[in-house]
Amino acid sequence: MKTLGLIFSYLLIAIGFASWFLVPKFFSNENEIPLGDIKGFVIDSKNNIYFGSGFYERVQVYNQDGEFIKNWKVDSHGGTYIIDIAENDNILITTARGDEQIEYDQNGNVIKRKDVNPLQYELKDFNERESFTTNDGTEYLLNGSFITELIKTNPKKTIVKQNLFLQIIKGPTNSWILGVIGILFVNLLSRKKK
Repeated sequence: MKTLGLIFSYLLIAIGFASWFLVPKFFSNENEIPLGDIKGFVIDSKNNIYFGSGFYERVQVYNQDGEFIKNWKVDSHGGTYIIDIAENDNILITTARGDEQIEYDQNGNVIKRKDVNPLQYELKDFNERESFTTNDGTEYLLNGSFITELIKTNPKKTIVKQNLFLQIIKGPTNSWILGVIGILFVNLLSRKKK
């Protein structure tokens, strides 16, 4: 039984480590990645949903039914950012480092870059990133932090809810928790009885 417990503990450590360091390296633009450290979301005129995933420095795109379409890497200069949408449905990324706003098309291609005042990032209300109202008045809300889902409020319907595996391994918090639990179990199981 102890051996099985140690194997499980090392597995938790490995999953925590892999999700922290390896997920961004091995997941391509065609693979759904965990929605870790969400920097907000926006919805375009076709009801496609764009999440800013800060931990993995990506924008992840879903259709109006919550089906994954693609993701792309954003240039956030290794720091946090804010996601917004332009009138032409292009995606705007305003970085905390670099004091820059980058405009991407819906496929993740850079359209233009411009310098911005550092206060433009600092003055943004971070509570705004948890809800979005479309032009037709439909409201969407982010719900939960450990297990995150996107809910359409009227009528109430869950639109995006990642599978349990992606929810568990998402960084930084969930993967860190897995690693710590694994280490604690290894310590407990490795102690010799006196």
